[in-house]
This record gives sequence, structure tokens and C-alpha cells, in this order.
Amino acid sequence: MKNLIIMTMSVFLLFIAAGLIMNKNYYASVEVPISAPIKVVHAKLNDLGSWLEWGEWNVKDPTLKVQTGEVSQGVGATNSWQGESGSGRLELTKSQDDHITYNVWFAKEALKNHGEFLLREHKGQTFVQWNMWGHVNHPILGGYMAKFMEVMNKKIAKESLYNLKNILEQKPKVLKK
Repeated sequence: MKNLIIMTMSVFLLFIAAGLIMNKNYYASVEVPISAPIKVVHAKLNDLGSWLEWGEWNVKDPTLKVQTGEVSQGVGATNSWQGESGSGRLELTKSQDDHITYNVWFAKEALKNHGEFLLREHKGQTFVQWNMWGHVNHPILGGYMAKFMEVMNKKIAKESLYNLKNILEQKPKVLKK
């Protein structure tokens, strides 16, 4: 019994020690080619109202209620959401022909993310690179949460960009449940 307690405490202390030294920053990046002109792709990404059409998070949380702000396109466009998976808000901060940036806040603004879409045309296709990054400010769990955010953001970004690709290439949208 004493050995079991010592072993349990050792694992617990190891978990805490690892959490204290783990990197609390995360970065997720996905790139998908889309057979559509860059202006068409940009227009969809720049319009937060259209994100409901291709965003995978809508499938992941059917209780999600999204409200688009008075400004829905370009710099200053906002939306907010609430559902079983949580709440948050997003604001576009930069919009150029080949680059869109945004900030997103989760958990009553306790967690701030940054994101960007980089667009480039090559041989009749528009390559969309979606980058997301941030910092989880928690001394013990931050590193674990950052790793989770990296994996989750990458998966959702990839699925969402393929939904966008299907819409813009006029293929039927396949939703996974």
C-alpha cells in the first residue's frame, strides 16, 4: 500500500513538473489548394457571415448560436458564439488581397488566439494557408492545453478549408458527424 501511494505521488509530481516546463505557446498551420480565383476565395474568408457555410465547428457543436456583428466583412467585422462547447468572439483586424488576420477570444476572453489566412495564386489555384497561434497562461496545465489547442485547431482548420474548397469548387459539401 505504501509503495502504491509513493508511486501515485511520484506520477502526480512528474505531471506537475512536466506542466511547469512545457511550452505554453501553440501554433497550428494548414494549407489547402482551391481551384478558384484568389478574389473569390478572399471574398468568402473576408465575410464572417459566410463562415457558417464552411466552418467545421458548426458541425462539431450543433447547439452553437452565432451572431454576426453589424459589420460582417473586412476590418472590424465581428461575430460571437455560444454553445455547449463554449463561447467566444472573433474580430477581423486586417484585410488585404492576399492576407486576412483576426483575433479570437474564448472563455469570456480568458484565452486569446491570433489567426491569419495567407492567399497565393499558382497555376490556376489559390493556396490558402490558415495559421493560428496563441499562449495558454496557466502555470501547470498551460503546456498540456497548448498542445491540445494545436492539435484541435489544426484538425478543425483542415476540415473547414476542405469544406470551403468543396463550396468554391461547387462540389457537394460532405459533413462528418
